[in-house]
Amino acid sequence: MKKEKFQLVVPKDKVEANALIRGMESNQKLKKSIEQEYADATKRYKWRVESVQTTILKRFLGLYLFYQKNRKELTDGKTKIATLLSGKIGTFLSKPEVRVKKAKRVIELISAMGTKFAQRFLREKTTISLDKDAIRKSSGELLTNAEIAKLVKVVQREWFKVEPNGGEMVSEEIEKLEKLI
Repeated sequence: MKKEKFQLVVPKDKVEANALIRGMESNQKLKKSIEQEYADATKRYKWRVESVQTTILKRFLGLYLFYQKNRKELTDGKTKIATLLSGKIGTFLSKPEVRVKKAKRVIELISAMGTKFAQRFLREKTTISLDKDAIRKSSGELLTNAEIAKLVKVVQREWFKVEPNGGEMVSEEIEKLEKLI
């Protein structure tokens, strides 16, 4: 819904000012009533939403266990995705993520490694910061420095997904799924 541009209503005298005050009071009561209706509807449907979410989670976990048990047969051992009549199930790897402890120290260490490394792995705006995208793409070249390797981690997680043919994909980290089972 597009927000309307509004015109101010400026009273010309006390009579109009009083009318505006009464109108505001009426609008405030209406707003409170609408907010109460919204809260009631939220309460009324919350359990239904939670029930459906629980059903989806149960089915998702069941498909994950089925996939784990039957992966070789479902995928011929060549791929990570199984195509079934109703949709696809399988695993995929997330985009690698760079985690840094003590960023200032890592910047100092990279700077000490020379201009070549500084130009590749540091960005300079008004302050110097780590270029996590370059670190992620570097295939571990920077992590050959033992101290940097202790402070910088490139993490990639495996996810399980269910993608119904006519529906919305559902995915979750396998590590989280294992905790639920």
